[in-house]
Amino acid sequence: MALIIVLAVSGGDDSGDTTTSGSGESTTAAEETASNASANSNLTQAVLSPVDGGDGSGVAVFGKIKKNVVLQVEAKGLDPSPKGSAYTVWLYKSPKLALRLGSVKVTDSGGIAVQIPVPTELLNYVASGAFNQIDLSLTPTAAYEAEIAKAKKEKRLPVYMGEDVLRGPITGPAIEAAQKKQG
Repeated sequence: MALIIVLAVSGGDDSGDTTTSGSGESTTAAEETASNASANSNLTQAVLSPVDGGDGSGVAVFGKIKKNVVLQVEAKGLDPSPKGSAYTVWLYKSPKLALRLGSVKVTDSGGIAVQIPVPTELLNYVASGAFNQIDLSLTPTAAYEAEIAKAKKEKRLPVYMGEDVLRGPITGPAIEAAQKKQG
């Protein structure tokens, strides 16, 4: 079974590669962590709610597997991914300031349970409020790939795109500590 150590604070200088596992064991760990996260204010997390109505809900929890930082995302009540589309997970501040972390297909089950690697350096941006939300959008794959190619050519980051589905503010001790330092 995958063991996840949940981050109560950000920072650290760990580096290395992480892999996302699709095994039943990882799904069980994701579901357990997600169900505990909504009731635990000691976690750095985002409780995800529908942006424009809908039945979906979820939670995204920052954690560690061994020495690697991950964002564990669990959601339910989603429509299956249409052909040529996937649900994209973003660190989000606004449509002009968002960073794609990864994407995942949703089957007829309507659920997601995934662990996405997060570069340790990004935790400082989260803690400082540069990215203060987690967003889940339904994104056409071909359109995003075209945006990546255009962004590389123009030497800029790809822009946020897709249909907003779920979003929630990032909360927890790491965010509160950074806000106290700033204010």
